[in-house]
Amino acid sequence: MSFLHAGLLGLAALFTVPLIIHIINRRRYKRVQWAAMEYLLRAYKQNRRRLRLESLLLLLLRCAIPVILAFAIARPRLTQGTLVDPLQRQGTHHVFVIDRSYSMGYRLATAERPFDRMKQALVPMLDQIGQRGSEKVTVIYAGERASVPVSADLDTSKAQKALARLEEPSDGTSTLADAIQEAKRVIAAEPDPARVYVFSDFHRIALSSGRAEEPAIVDSATQAPSVAPVSDAAGTANPPTSNGSGDAEALGFERMRDLCQDLVDGGTKVFFFPVTPRGVVSNTQVTSLDMEPENAVARVPVRVHAEIVHRGPQPREVLARLRVDGSNDQVRRIRLDTGESGEVSFVVRFLEPGMHSVEIEIGEDGLPLDDRRVLVATVRDRIRVLFVEGRETAEQDDILQESFLMRSVLDPTRGAGGDEVTLFETSFVDEDRFQSDPSFVRDQDVIALFDVSAPRADVAGRLASFVARGGGLLIAPGAHSLPDLWNLRSFGTAGQDGVLPLRLLTMTGPATMLGVDSGGRYSTTRIAASDHPVFTDFENPELRSILEHTPVYRFWQTDSERPPEGTEILAELVGGDAQGRPALIASRTLGRGQCLLLTSNLSFRPDRWNRLDDTDLLRFPLTHSLFHWLARQTAIAANRSVGQSLVAWVEDKPANLYVTRPADRGRVPLPLPTGPANGNEANGWQTPPFNGTAYAGLYRVGVEFEDKTKPAREILFAVNPDPAEGVLDYVGTEALLREFPGIDVRSDLELDLGTATESTMSELGRYFMVLALLVVLGESVLAGFLGTRRQ
Repeated sequence: MSFLHAGLLGLAALFTVPLIIHIINRRRYKRVQWAAMEYLLRAYKQNRRRLRLESLLLLLLRCAIPVILAFAIARPRLTQGTLVDPLQRQGTHHVFVIDRSYSMGYRLATAERPFDRMKQALVPMLDQIGQRGSEKVTVIYAGERASVPVSADLDTSKAQKALARLEEPSDGTSTLADAIQEAKRVIAAEPDPARVYVFSDFHRIALSSGRAEEPAIVDSATQAPSVAPVSDAAGTANPPTSNGSGDAEALGFERMRDLCQDLVDGGTKVFFFPVTPRGVVSNTQVTSLDMEPENAVARVPVRVHAEIVHRGPQPREVLARLRVDGSNDQVRRIRLDTGESGEVSFVVRFLEPGMHSVEIEIGEDGLPLDDRRVLVATVRDRIRVLFVEGRETAEQDDILQESFLMRSVLDPTRGAGGDEVTLFETSFVDEDRFQSDPSFVRDQDVIALFDVSAPRADVAGRLASFVARGGGLLIAPGAHSLPDLWNLRSFGTAGQDGVLPLRLLTMTGPATMLGVDSGGRYSTTRIAASDHPVFTDFENPELRSILEHTPVYRFWQTDSERPPEGTEILAELVGGDAQGRPALIASRTLGRGQCLLLTSNLSFRPDRWNRLDDTDLLRFPLTHSLFHWLARQTAIAANRSVGQSLVAWVEDKPANLYVTRPADRGRVPLPLPTGPANGNEANGWQTPPFNGTAYAGLYRVGVEFEDKTKPAREILFAVNPDPAEGVLDYVGTEALLREFPGIDVRSDLELDLGTATESTMSELGRYFMVLALLVVLGESVLAGFLGTRRQ
C-alpha cells in the first residue's frame, strides 16, 4: 500500500482528542455514607461491567473517526496485478499533443469552443495520471512551431499548471505532423513505454504536410542569406479544398500518417480525440486587403480593396468598416450568399508621408480573429528616381542624353504642378560622380543606369545591397558599355554575383539611325509575360499590337538560354538580327527589390536604337509601367503572417532596438546587429529577425540611433492570420479511422488509463471516506441509544 499524500497521515494523531476529553471528564466522587445508597450500590455493581464495555466502545468509535478520516485524506492506493521485480518496473510515458490553432477558438452560440472542451477533457486525465504515481507526462503544443513546455516529467502538477496557463488558442495555424515529430523525439529519449494523445479539431490544414519553410533573402553582393518574407500576408490566400476522396495522398496527410504509423510500429499507442464544433458551422472572414497602386504618394488618392468570403448556411449582409491609423472611418455594405466572396473598395488619401496602418473590420461571428485584417502602407512624399548617365553622353545637350526621354516622361514639369502630376522626383548625375560618392545610393527609390561603362566592384556591391533591401534598379546598357566588366562584377559565372538578370554578349544591329543602310532588317517585340505588371497598360489588343510591331534595330544580345534563379524574360526580340530570342526586357527579383534589364533603350537621339519613342501611345505607358514596378513597395516586407519573422532595414547604426507587440502585450528588446550589411555602412543596417509573432495585429519595431541628432523612429508591421484556417473544413471520425489505420479515435473524449501499465493502482481513499461516515453515524446512534437507556 502507498499513499498519494502521505504527509497527511499525521492527522491520525487527532484520535487523542476524544481520549483526553474522556480522561478530563472522569470525576472523582466524594464518599458519603448514606443508608439508601446501599441498595443503589448493589444494583450498580451488578451492571458495572456492562456500562464499562458500552463506554469503551463509544470511546473507541470516537478515536477511530479522526484516524479513518486521515487515511481517507491521504488517499491510500493498493497495487494489484502481475508481480514484477520493483527494480524492473516501468511506468507509462503519457504524451499530450494539444492543437493551438485559431480554429480551435470557434464558438457556436449554444456550444462550447473546441479549445474549452479539450481543456475539460484533459483535466481528469491528468488527475488520473497523478494518482497512479511514477508516470511521466509530456505536453506538446502544436502551433506555428511545435513547442514542449513539459517534457517527460514525473510531476503532473507542471502539466496541470501549463494547461491552466493556456487560456486561449494562438492566432496562427498548426501542423500536427510537426508536433508528432517532436513526440517521436521525446519518446525515443525515454525508456518507458509511451502513449500519445492528440487533441485537435482535425482541421484539414492541421493534418496536411505543412507549408514550405520561409526562404531567405539573399544579399546579392555576398550571396549570404538574410531573413526574407515569403508570401504577401495582405494578399489573397488560397486555402486547400477537399476533393471528396479518401485518398491520403490527395488530402496531403501522408507525412502525418507515416509519423503515426512509425509510432504504432514502435509499440506506442496513439489516440485521436476530435473536438470539432458541434452543430452547423458558419464563418465570414476577410481574406485579403491590398492597395492599388502599391506606390502610395502623399495627398494622392489610392484605392483599398478587401475581399470578404461568407461560408454559412444562410445569406448574410456584411458591414465593413475601414480605418486609417485608427480613425477616419469609412463604411461599406455587401450582401453575400452562401459560399460567395465579394470585394469592397475604399478611396483613401494619405496626408503625410511615412508608414500608415489600414484596418478593415466586419461584424464578429463564431471565429472573430479573421473578422479583422491590417495592412501597412509605406507612403512617400514623391517617388525618388536617380538617373545615372554614362560619361560619354553626360556632357551633351539634354535631348541627346540617353536618359532624357524617360526623365521628361516621369517628371515633365520638373516638380511644378499638382500632387498627381508630380508623382516622381527625378535627379541626374554622371557616371563618374555616382561611382565616387556612395551617398548617391541613399534615399532613392529607383536608380536607372544609362550607357554606363561598368560599375566598379564596390559600386556593384552597393547596388546589390540597394536592391536586396527593396530598391529598384534599371540597367540600360548603351554603345559605350563594357559587357565583360558588367558580367564580371554584376553577374558572375552563373548569375550568382550581383543583380544583372542576364549575361550580356554582344551589341547587335546596324549603327546608323532608324534603319538607314540596314537593308530593311529589324527585329520586333514579342511579349513573353503578358500578365506581368509592366504590361498592365498593354492589355488593350490594339496597343499591344502596336508594341509588337514597332521596329527595334539595335540591341544587346543576351544569353537567354541559361537565366539565373529569379530571372524572368518579360519581352523578347524576334526576326531581323535577333538570334535565339534575346531579351528586350528581363527582370530579376533579389531580396525585396527588383532589377530590370532593357537591352534597347528609348531615347530621342538621332542614332536611337528603336522607334518605341515615336508615339505617346508607347513611350508614356511603357516608361511609367517600368518605373512604377521598380518603385513598388513590396507589401510582404511590412505585411506578414502569424509566425513569420520581422526584419527591418535602417540607414544608420542603431543604438537600441525593441518590438512593441499588439494588444498591450508589452515591449520586447531586440539584439543589435553585429555589423552593417556586407560590412559596409553605406549598405545600411539590418535588424535581427524577430520571431515572436504569435499574435495577429500591428507590431512596431522601435529604433534609437547612435547618432543622437537623428530622431528615433518606429517601423510598422502588420501580422495577419492565415485565411485558410478559417475555412473550417474538418476531417470526420470515419475519415480519420480510414486514413490512419492503427489509431484509436475517441469521439467521446474519455479514456480509462487503468490499462496503461502491467499493474493497476486501486484508489482506497473513497472507501475510507465511506467508512468514516459509517463510523460517525454508528457512534451517534449508539450514543443516543445508550443515553436513553441509562436515564
